[in-house]
Order: sequence, then structure tokens, then C-alpha cells
Amino acid sequence: MQEETKEKEEIQEQENPETTKERMVTIKENNQTLKDENIENNEESSSNEQSAKSQELQESDLPQEEANIVPVVPTKKSDDLKSKVDQIKQNAQSIYNDYNSYVQKFEGSSADLANQENEIIKSTISKTTILFKELGIDNLSSINKKLNEIRLENKEELLDIKEPSKGRGKGFFYGLVASVASLAGVALYGAKISNLPLTTATFMQKSNLDTIVSNYLKLLNLDKPALYGYIGIGAGALLIGFIIYKLTTYIQKLKNAKYINSLEESSKEYSSRLQSKIEDIKELLEQLDKIKLVNKKYDVILQEQNAKINRMLFIEQPKEIDDLHKTSKLEVEKTILILDEFIKLMDTPVSKDDKLNADSVTNLNSANSVINEVIKKLY
Repeated sequence: MQEETKEKEEIQEQENPETTKERMVTIKENNQTLKDENIENNEESSSNEQSAKSQELQESDLPQEEANIVPVVPTKKSDDLKSKVDQIKQNAQSIYNDYNSYVQKFEGSSADLANQENEIIKSTISKTTILFKELGIDNLSSINKKLNEIRLENKEELLDIKEPSKGRGKGFFYGLVASVASLAGVALYGAKISNLPLTTATFMQKSNLDTIVSNYLKLLNLDKPALYGYIGIGAGALLIGFIIYKLTTYIQKLKNAKYINSLEESSKEYSSRLQSKIEDIKELLEQLDKIKLVNKKYDVILQEQNAKINRMLFIEQPKEIDDLHKTSKLEVEKTILILDEFIKLMDTPVSKDDKLNADSVTNLNSANSVINEVIKKLY
């Protein structure tokens, strides 16, 4: 069947050669049209790619800084003033917090020292004095029954910073008063030149006010209705009030500028003063720690000396110190020396005018040398 169909088509083509030529021409035209369309599409795509590449190159040629430019919003002077005050407040609060934290540390350390010394007096030193009395020793340094905590005399407070006024409320009030005063002045002078009585009733009648306004217009050589006079007087009063308002706010700005300068100087002086006090407190804290350590040494050694004296009293049973054996007597004299040095240290104020007391440093060094020498001879 296929062979028959092919034969029929060949016969038809042989019978209609013109038709076959027309078909061939149509196919060629269609092929050419497709080629042209493909060429146009390729040209469009290539042109699009080139434009995109050129745009990318232009963007890449721009400086990075220009690409990241952020528009600057101008700040108002009032915002700048507020930011300065806020910054000063933050600085003052920061240094005050540091100072206050050191004050709390000092108070805590001072309380610990007082508790330590009172406990030593109550137990160890009290026992020593009882043993000395049994030996007839009474000429000891006076011992405080209770030592109080060390307090800072001049504690600082947070710097008081007031918000500066913009002067708008004051300016509005003064401007309003000026406007009313100018209206009153114009009314009184107008009544005087109009030969009207200066009474309240005069200004309550519209005819009198019209007369006053008309006379002002005549003075200005203006042939206008009274309404123009009212408008002019009202505008003048408002202008005077506005001038007074702007003048008041301007003066307040000058005051604020001086206040900010003064506040900055006060803030610097405040920060410097508190920083100096912080350094003083650091020295006091270091001294307190050293005293606590030395106190601990004295407590341990005195307890040991108490045990020795208690042993002497039990074995030797002396009535006074001279009845003791020579070696025992030396131990008692050593204990008296230790106790005197310890009492002198405890009685010396650590601070003077909220600063480290030089006498405390001297007595601490002395007490430390004595107790270290005692400990050294034990080994």
C-alpha cells in the first residue's frame, strides 16, 4: 500500500510540475523568515546583555563611599542642647556609680575590720588582760571596749543637673503682656487726643472706640474706614508681642549657652574630684586589707602567749611577775610588748579627711615588723 501511495504522489508531481515549484519557493521563503527572526532575536538579546553589562560597569565605577552615602538630617539647636545635657548627665552618672561602688566596698571592708578587732578584743585580748591581772600587771595601755566602723566624712552626691528652659512659655507670657499693654496704651492715648474721659465706660462703647481709631487714621493722613484702623492696631500689637517673644527666647538661648559652658566645667571638676576620691578610697581599701592580715597574726600569737602564761600560772603559781622563772618572765614581757603594739595599731585612725592617714601607715609597718620578728624567732 505504501509503495502504491508513493507512486501516486510521484505521478501527481510529474503531472503538476508548477505546483511543485510553488511549494519549494514557499518553503524557502518560510525558512528565510525564520532565519531573519532568529537573527533579530539574537541581536536584541545581545544588545540587552551589553546594556546590562555597561550598567553594571557604571555602577562598579562609582566610589563605594558614594554608594553608601546616607542623607544627613540636620539637627535642631534644641536637640543639640538636649544631647549635650544628656551626655553630661551620663558622664556624671557613670563616675558617680564608680565612686559609689568604691564607697560601698570601703564601708563593707571597714565593717569587717571593726568586727574582727572587736572580736579579738572580746576574746583574745580580754583573756590576756585577765592573766596579766593575776600577775599584778595593771599599767597597760588603755583598751577600747568597742571599736566603731570607719566612716567617710565628706561623701559625694550625684551632680545636680537641671534641664535648661527653652523660654517659650516665658516668651509667650511676656509677648502676651506686651501686646495687651500696647493695646491699652494705644487706647488711652487715643482717648486723650479724642478728648474722651479716661474711664472704663469710655472703652466699653463701640462709638468711642471708632472715634479713637478714626483719629489715629487722620493722624496718619489715611482716609480709610475704622475697620482698617482696628486691623492696623491689632497687627501692631501682635507684632510687638511677637518681637518680645522672639527676644525672650533669644535671651534664653544665650543663657542656655552660658549654662552649658558652666555645666561642662562643673562636670569636669566633679569628675576630677570623684576620680581623686576613688584613688584615695583604693589606698584606704589596701590599708584595711593589710591591717586585717596583721590583726590575724597578732590574734594567733597572742592566743599562743595566753596559753604560755596560763601554763606558767598553773605550774609556777607566782603571786607577781617577779616570782616567775627568768624565761617565763621574758615571755610575759614579750607579750606586753606585743599587746602594746597591737593596741597602738588599733587605736590609730586609718583615715584622715577621707584620705589615708600617714600615722596608720607608720604604725602598721611598725606592728608588722614586731609581729614578724616574733614569728621569725619561733622557727
